[in-house]
Parts: sequence; structure tokens; C-alpha cells
Amino acid sequence: MKLADLLRLLETRTGAVICLEPRHPAFSIVADLRLQPDQYLHHGPYCVFAKQAGGLQACADNKTRSIKLAGKGREFTGICPHGLRELVQPVMIDSNLAAVLYAGHFSSNRSLAVINGQPYPGRAPLPLAAEAGRGLRQQLRLAAALIRWEIAFWKKQGGHGGRRHDESYYLEHVEFFITHRYAESLSLAELAAVLKVNPNYLGGMIRRRTGHNFRQLLNRRRIEEAKTYLRFHASLNITEIAAMSGFSDSNYFSTVFRQITGTTPRTYRQRK
Repeated sequence: MKLADLLRLLETRTGAVICLEPRHPAFSIVADLRLQPDQYLHHGPYCVFAKQAGGLQACADNKTRSIKLAGKGREFTGICPHGLRELVQPVMIDSNLAAVLYAGHFSSNRSLAVINGQPYPGRAPLPLAAEAGRGLRQQLRLAAALIRWEIAFWKKQGGHGGRRHDESYYLEHVEFFITHRYAESLSLAELAAVLKVNPNYLGGMIRRRTGHNFRQLLNRRRIEEAKTYLRFHASLNITEIAAMSGFSDSNYFSTVFRQITGTTPRTYRQRK
């Protein structure tokens, strides 16, 4: 069964909203591990409301913390900054974090947050009973096992195998890597190590195929994300948007934004 279909089935059976944070290159290669776009995000109704109402930074910070904790191989249950409860299931391969499964959108003992004066207009999330929680945890463990099996089989078939693939193969991985990890501190050397290819070869291929180097592609993806925040999240300031888009320095963010768009972030926001 494809992982996307399995996660949809689990949502139907358990009432949870399930998503995945990929950390292993196999997710961009193995067809049965690829998900639909919303399955990489917390896509429950309240989560969507919270992000649109200006709670994006809190969501992003909480996810960063959960990934760090999951990296220790620990499964846990947490309550997000906005008051929702979720189960977090790490997927470990050779003591490394390959993915994080989230199953949530359940009510907790906390009231749902009113964000920037906006109360949630939808139906209140349901609680997760103890027995149902144990059953859901078991389902998440089975999903994690399926992921490990798929990756193990991919490795047995050769994985990257140190072989030289065609340029389309590498370009696809560059795009996946940037799309899903643009907010992190990324480097061409790190990606080359994942793909088991020489960084100079990979960098030359990227420029030859796209007309841009790796850093330029990464910055362009980050600026597209920043433009969305500027258009739809007036409560976020420029420094917050810079950080959420992957820039540690807001001045550098503004410089790159102007280079790519021809205007400053503040002016772009005023023209929306």
C-alpha cells in the first residue's frame, strides 16, 4: 500500500489529522513513500485557522522543537502552543531520524487559543480517549514500520548505491530537498553527501540545468514563501517572516528580497 493511502485510511478510521515530516532522501525517490502536498503539513481545520490568523511563528517554532525531540528516538504526546493535542512518532533508521509522523487535532485540557483577537469559528476538536490513544499509537508504529521496510528495500535494491545517475535524477532531488527543507540551514555540500555525489559536479549540474546556483535556488524558494507571509499575515513583522523563511539575518533577507523582486519587503507588503 502507498504511504499516502495508508495515512488517509488512518485518518478515516481514527479521526486524527495525520501528517509527516520527511528527513530521508528516499521520500523523494520511492514512489510508494510520496505524499500529497497537504500531508506534509498540519492540515486540520483549526491548524489552518491558526496559521491564517497569525499563529504561524508559534507553529513553526513548535515543529522545530518536536523534530529535535523526535531525533532522540522518543515517541511522545504533546500540546501545541494553540491548545491542540497530538501524538508524535519518530521513524528511526540506523539511529538517525528518517521522518516524523504527527497524529493530532485533538482537544486538550487547555482552551483553544484566540489568535490576534480572532476566536476559532469552526467545530471544536474532539478529545482523544485513553484507549483510542493507545490504538492510534499502535497504528503510528505500524506506519513507521512500513516506512522502514520501504527504505530498507530501497537500500537493498541499491539505494543511491554510489552510482552516477542522469542529471534529471539529481535535479529532482535538489528540488525536493529545497522544497521541504528551505527553512533550515542548508548547503550544497550537505545535499551532495546525501546523494553521494561530488559537490562540484552537483553544483555545476544545477547551474547548467537551471541557470542558477544552489544558493540562488534556495533563496528564490525562501522569497516565494516570504511573499506569502507578507501578503496574508499582517501580524508578522519582517524579522519573524525572515526567520520563518529560512533567513537568520533580517537585513540579508531584505537585500535578497530586493534583488529577486525589485522592491523591499515593506513596500511589497504595502502593494499587496
